[in-house]
Amino acid sequence: MKPHVITFLAPKGGAGRTTAVMALASAIVDTGSYRPLVIDASREIAGCRRGSTLSIWHRMMQRCGVKEDQIEYRQAATREELARIIQAEADKGPLMRSPVLIDTSARLDDLDLAAADHADVILSPFMDALAAQRISVALDPLDVRAPIYGLRCGHAFDDSQARAVSAAFTVGRLLQHGLPESEILSEISIGGHVPHMCMKFAIEPQGEPLASRIPSLRPIYAMQSELRKLVNEVMLALDGYELRPRHPKARRHPLPLHKLAELLPT
Repeated sequence: MKPHVITFLAPKGGAGRTTAVMALASAIVDTGSYRPLVIDASREIAGCRRGSTLSIWHRMMQRCGVKEDQIEYRQAATREELARIIQAEADKGPLMRSPVLIDTSARLDDLDLAAADHADVILSPFMDALAAQRISVALDPLDVRAPIYGLRCGHAFDDSQARAVSAAFTVGRLLQHGLPESEILSEISIGGHVPHMCMKFAIEPQGEPLASRIPSLRPIYAMQSELRKLVNEVMLALDGYELRPRHPKARRHPLPLHKLAELLPT
């Protein structure tokens, strides 16, 4: 049985693809229900002595206490290699069925298109409305079977940008949840596991009492909560469901008894 494949596709540098992969994979591990497979198809490996951003992050995940049976990391440099990795995951059987997250490059080359072909869901991260528009223009000509969802990251997640981002991203639907601006997420590649980073930030001595640090901790825990909601929404999308914004009807107040009596026939 084919595993669920999430491809992060955004043909623009600095869109937030790799950060989104790391954040979502870390949050999936934190649920304890899945063992995600992260595939690095960004071809960043060739130009880095220390390894790609994802390989460094994976080592940091292990230093944070994440075990090998909780997350798996692979690198794919060709279309054939990518297909072999996904097939090997499928051969493990339905009991080991876990989401596969594929990071792509900013070039939209043959390997990126292969990753899009394997996808059950395509997530397109972006940081602002201009990036959302450029990504939409680049992805619009593609013939892909998987639904494309816009993933708002950083500044694009602000409420003030909601109308501009909604108008700019035209190639698919926007996810209701996203990745807000956070110093934790900006350092995730060298910090590793998000819950571990949040706990470390909370308990490290900062030279001031904990009570006075509560306002600075609130955005951290709000980010964690938003990340959990994003995982739930993506898992629903993999099963073919979508979250829609709810617009409750205005509440109708019942008439007082004396006014109701006036309406009754005498």
